[in-house]
Amino acid sequence: MGGAGAASSYLAVSTDDGATFSTPVKVLSPKPIKSPLPNATFRVGTSVEMAVGREASGYCLHAVWADGAKGDGDADVLASASCDKGKTWSAPVRVNHDTTASDQFMPRVAVGDDGTVHVVYMTRAYDANHTLVDAEYAYSTDHGATWATKRLTTVPWSGDLGVHQNGFAFFGDYIGIDSQGPRTYASFPDCATGVCEVAVAAIVKSPG
Repeated sequence: MGGAGAASSYLAVSTDDGATFSTPVKVLSPKPIKSPLPNATFRVGTSVEMAVGREASGYCLHAVWADGAKGDGDADVLASASCDKGKTWSAPVRVNHDTTASDQFMPRVAVGDDGTVHVVYMTRAYDANHTLVDAEYAYSTDHGATWATKRLTTVPWSGDLGVHQNGFAFFGDYIGIDSQGPRTYASFPDCATGVCEVAVAAIVKSPG
């Protein structure tokens, strides 16, 4: 999704292992974020990412996306959930906790065995000028109603250091996260050395 106005996310359901799908139905309407972001030249995008988790009442869909409704330079990661196969969705909740205008983007979501919802995304909140990039992790133990966050990187870096094969500034469109048992693994770009590389963080849930 992209563009200056509101975008739409559609959901189609298959009950026969992907052989056929239901008619797509519009479920979410994110506001695309600016690309490139203010004070940057690297490419970003707006996409809705989903994961399925098992809850006490059954299975729930958890969606996350970067939303630009608050204006250029203040993109937030929002989350919404549906526990009725996408028929209805909870009101979007802000995942990131920054207190000043900064951009969060490229979120990915996973749901653990215990129902904890895990999200990783890129952020410019740790740079005083809101230009340099870090990775941040968030998790929710109440089905996405509230979130705790943790910075994953220690040194902020310029996203313009990444180079696409066609020569423009670019460090990727997607990052990754998965959760199994007490461990959650997040992968993301890190250009703190001056060269963009793939970093991995292991988050271990404390007993109890």
